[in-house]
Amino acid sequence: MMAEATRELGAEVLIRVNYRRILDALVEQAGVSETASRTLIGTIDKVEKIGRDMALAEIQRHFGEQSTQVVSAYLGVTGSSQERLQHLGHCLGGTSAVQEGGANLQAVFTLLRAAGYTEEHITFDQTITRGWITQKRLTRPANRLCEALFFLLVPREGLEPS
Repeated sequence: MMAEATRELGAEVLIRVNYRRILDALVEQAGVSETASRTLIGTIDKVEKIGRDMALAEIQRHFGEQSTQVVSAYLGVTGSSQERLQHLGHCLGGTSAVQEGGANLQAVFTLLRAAGYTEEHITFDQTITRGWITQKRLTRPANRLCEALFFLLVPREGLEPS
Protein backbone atom coordinates (compact mmCIF):
# COMPACT_ATOMS: atom_id res chain seq x y z
CA MET A 1 0.00 0.00 0.00
CA MET A 2 2.83 2.40 0.80
CA ALA A 3 4.42 1.83 -2.60
CA GLU A 4 1.08 2.50 -4.31
CA ALA A 5 0.41 5.60 -2.24
CA THR A 6 3.81 7.11 -2.99
CA ARG A 7 3.46 6.25 -6.69
CA GLU A 8 0.09 8.07 -6.76
CA LEU A 9 1.92 11.09 -5.31
CA GLY A 10 4.44 10.88 -8.13
CA ALA A 11 7.32 9.29 -6.23
CA GLU A 12 8.84 5.91 -7.03
CA VAL A 13 10.23 4.36 -3.87
CA LEU A 14 11.87 1.18 -2.75
CA ILE A 15 10.68 -0.11 0.61
CA ARG A 16 13.57 -1.72 2.49
CA VAL A 17 12.60 -3.99 5.38
CA ASN A 18 14.23 -5.93 8.19
CA TYR A 19 12.88 -7.96 11.08
CA ARG A 20 13.72 -7.76 14.77
CA ARG A 21 14.31 -11.49 15.23
CA ILE A 22 17.06 -11.49 12.60
CA LEU A 23 18.83 -8.70 14.48
CA ASP A 24 18.33 -10.62 17.72
CA ALA A 25 20.11 -13.59 16.10
CA LEU A 26 22.95 -11.33 14.95
CA VAL A 27 23.47 -9.98 18.48
CA GLU A 28 23.45 -13.52 19.86
CA GLN A 29 25.85 -14.90 17.23
CA ALA A 30 28.21 -11.92 17.67
CA GLY A 31 28.40 -12.66 21.40
CA VAL A 32 27.31 -9.16 22.37
CA SER A 33 25.57 -8.56 25.68
CA GLU A 34 22.07 -7.14 25.78
CA THR A 35 23.32 -3.86 27.22
CA ALA A 36 25.97 -3.48 24.50
CA SER A 37 23.63 -4.59 21.72
CA ARG A 38 22.38 -1.03 21.19
CA THR A 39 25.87 0.06 20.18
CA LEU A 40 26.25 -2.85 17.76
CA ILE A 41 22.86 -2.33 16.11
CA GLY A 42 23.34 1.45 16.01
CA THR A 43 26.65 0.96 14.20
CA ILE A 44 25.03 -1.31 11.61
CA ASP A 45 22.38 1.35 11.08
CA LYS A 46 25.17 3.79 10.12
CA VAL A 47 26.61 1.57 7.34
CA GLU A 48 24.89 3.52 4.58
CA LYS A 49 26.13 6.81 6.04
CA ILE A 50 29.73 5.96 7.02
CA GLY A 51 30.40 2.92 4.85
CA ARG A 52 30.89 -0.74 5.63
CA ASP A 53 34.61 -0.51 6.37
CA MET A 54 34.25 2.31 8.89
CA ALA A 55 31.33 0.54 10.56
CA LEU A 56 33.34 -2.67 10.86
CA ALA A 57 36.29 -0.72 12.29
CA GLU A 58 33.96 0.75 14.90
CA ILE A 59 32.62 -2.71 15.74
CA GLN A 60 36.19 -4.02 15.99
CA ARG A 61 37.05 -1.22 18.41
CA HIS A 62 34.02 -1.89 20.63
CA PHE A 63 33.58 -5.65 20.42
CA GLY A 64 36.68 -7.35 19.04
CA GLU A 65 37.52 -9.66 16.19
CA GLN A 66 34.90 -12.40 16.66
CA SER A 67 31.99 -9.94 16.62
CA THR A 68 33.49 -8.11 13.65
CA GLN A 69 33.74 -11.34 11.66
CA VAL A 70 30.11 -12.21 12.38
CA VAL A 71 28.90 -8.72 11.39
CA SER A 72 31.11 -8.71 8.29
CA ALA A 73 29.58 -12.00 7.15
CA TYR A 74 26.10 -10.67 7.94
CA LEU A 75 26.67 -7.48 5.93
CA GLY A 76 28.32 -9.42 3.10
CA VAL A 77 25.25 -11.53 2.30
CA THR A 78 23.96 -10.59 -1.16
CA GLY A 79 21.34 -11.69 -3.65
CA SER A 80 17.58 -11.38 -3.83
CA SER A 81 15.59 -10.98 -0.64
CA GLN A 82 14.82 -14.70 -0.63
CA GLU A 83 18.49 -15.62 -1.19
CA ARG A 84 19.72 -13.25 1.51
CA LEU A 85 17.25 -14.63 4.03
CA GLN A 86 18.37 -18.19 3.25
CA HIS A 87 22.07 -17.29 3.50
CA LEU A 88 21.54 -15.42 6.77
CA GLY A 89 20.09 -18.60 8.27
CA HIS A 90 23.50 -20.25 7.74
CA CYS A 91 25.51 -17.12 8.56
CA LEU A 92 23.78 -16.66 11.91
CA GLY A 93 24.07 -20.27 13.00
CA GLY A 94 20.52 -21.41 12.40
CA THR A 95 19.30 -20.11 15.78
CA SER A 96 15.60 -20.11 16.59
CA ALA A 97 15.62 -16.30 16.27
CA VAL A 98 16.93 -16.32 12.70
CA GLN A 99 14.66 -19.23 11.75
CA GLU A 100 11.62 -17.37 13.09
CA GLY A 101 12.65 -14.09 11.48
CA GLY A 102 13.47 -15.71 8.15
CA ALA A 103 10.24 -17.70 8.06
CA ASN A 104 8.12 -14.66 8.91
CA LEU A 105 9.79 -12.47 6.31
CA GLN A 106 9.55 -15.25 3.70
CA ALA A 107 5.80 -15.33 4.43
CA VAL A 108 5.57 -11.55 4.03
CA PHE A 109 7.41 -11.65 0.70
CA THR A 110 5.22 -14.54 -0.52
CA LEU A 111 2.09 -12.49 0.22
CA LEU A 112 3.58 -9.42 -1.42
CA ARG A 113 4.54 -11.36 -4.57
CA ALA A 114 0.98 -12.74 -4.74
CA ALA A 115 -0.27 -9.14 -4.58
CA GLY A 116 1.98 -8.17 -7.50
CA TYR A 117 4.88 -6.55 -5.64
CA THR A 118 8.41 -7.31 -6.76
CA GLU A 119 11.95 -6.55 -5.58
CA GLU A 120 11.53 -3.25 -7.42
CA HIS A 121 8.96 -2.28 -4.79
CA ILE A 122 10.09 -3.95 -1.56
CA THR A 123 13.28 -5.69 -0.54
CA PHE A 124 14.96 -7.16 2.51
CA ASP A 125 17.90 -5.04 3.70
CA GLN A 126 19.94 -6.26 6.65
CA THR A 127 21.28 -2.74 7.36
CA ILE A 128 17.83 -1.37 8.26
CA THR A 129 17.82 -1.40 12.06
CA ARG A 130 15.83 1.69 13.02
CA GLY A 131 13.18 0.70 15.47
CA TRP A 132 15.05 -2.29 16.91
CA ILE A 133 16.42 -0.30 19.83
CA THR A 134 13.01 0.95 20.92
CA GLN A 135 11.01 -2.17 20.00
CA LYS A 136 8.73 -3.45 22.73
CA ARG A 137 7.45 -6.98 22.50
CA LEU A 138 3.70 -7.41 22.36
CA THR A 139 2.18 -10.40 24.09
CA ARG A 140 -0.53 -11.19 21.56
CA PRO A 141 0.88 -13.49 18.82
CA ALA A 142 -1.16 -11.75 16.11
CA ASN A 143 0.80 -8.57 16.73
CA ARG A 144 4.28 -10.08 16.77
CA LEU A 145 5.02 -9.66 13.08
CA CYS A 146 3.70 -6.10 12.96
CA GLU A 147 5.64 -4.97 16.00
CA ALA A 148 8.87 -6.48 14.80
CA LEU A 149 8.87 -5.52 11.13
CA PHE A 150 10.44 -2.18 10.36
CA PHE A 151 11.15 -0.44 7.11
CA LEU A 152 12.55 2.57 5.34
CA LEU A 153 11.18 4.21 2.20
CA VAL A 154 13.87 5.55 -0.11
CA PRO A 155 13.93 6.93 -3.64
CA ARG A 156 14.19 3.90 -5.89
CA GLU A 157 17.16 4.97 -8.01
CA GLY A 158 20.64 4.71 -6.53
CA LEU A 159 19.80 3.45 -3.05
CA GLU A 160 19.17 -0.25 -3.54
CA PRO A 161 21.06 -2.48 -1.11
CA SER A 162 24.14 -4.25 -2.37
